[in-house]
Amino acid sequence: MMTMRDILTGILLPLAASALLMLLGIWSRLRWMGAIAVAAGFLAAYAATGRPEFPPHDGVDWLFWLAGPMAVVGAAAGLLWKGAGRNSVTTPRGPSVVASGIVGAALGGLLAAVAAYVVARPLILVGSVPAAEGYELAAGAMVVGAVAVWLSQWAAGRMGGGWVILAWSIALGGTGVVLMSTALRAVGIHGLSASAGTFAAGMVALAMRGKTRRIGGGASGGVAVLAAGLMGGLLSAGKFYPPGDGVAWWAAGLLMVSAGLVICGAAIPGKARWLKAVVGLLAVAIAVGALAAPAALKAMKAAEAMADDLYGP
Repeated sequence: MMTMRDILTGILLPLAASALLMLLGIWSRLRWMGAIAVAAGFLAAYAATGRPEFPPHDGVDWLFWLAGPMAVVGAAAGLLWKGAGRNSVTTPRGPSVVASGIVGAALGGLLAAVAAYVVARPLILVGSVPAAEGYELAAGAMVVGAVAVWLSQWAAGRMGGGWVILAWSIALGGTGVVLMSTALRAVGIHGLSASAGTFAAGMVALAMRGKTRRIGGGASGGVAVLAAGLMGGLLSAGKFYPPGDGVAWWAAGLLMVSAGLVICGAAIPGKARWLKAVVGLLAVAIAVGALAAPAALKAMKAAEAMADDLYGP
């Protein structure tokens, strides 16, 4: 259950911060601003609950210190796509479409792997988590994160970058809900903060789509790379840090790749972008909801049972 303070600092603050910076980026035609806007909202929400010390004792707090560098990498990825009109993601600045797509996906996978391992490393050092499991999670995050970034960017060229940013918002939001259901309430709120900032960036991009045609692919590419990194860290926390059973391997993989399912809409023939967007976002929402909804329901029932034990029926 979220308190009013959680809503103000964890949802509304990142919404406002990300929307303001995204608006500035679009107005100035800065296609790298998408990742910066989302990271700023995430960091503002995180800092509002107390800035963690450096180096942090809690591995989860590494997300705060990693978000800035990951945003810079995401901004660099945004520069790969020059973008113009309908093919805003398929006209990259680099030598070829394939090369730029591979580089962007590789960056997203790399950030996911680094964040996943860094978050798990404190537990590995004390022997609570076998090193092999940490490496396995990092390798899996790299592969699945790269696939998700590549698929979402392929879709961006066919339906618009704003819709793809919203797909990542759904994936991050579902991750936050799942984490809250595993008794990692604070970490789950961080996931919801990332989702709120991403949602704001996507809505601003759609509201100003007349001005985003030149930067849409770059903005969504940068956000995708950053979001993959954040999800890698969040899911690593969800796997290793809960007091009971953590997030299952298969569930973490599905959440990580879920934003890439927006490609289901992009594959629809025709020029009706709104139809492609609706189908794509629905596919993402179904995949995420299939995990988040049962997890949230189970957590609610557990909380009710605990209340009955303490205070009586």
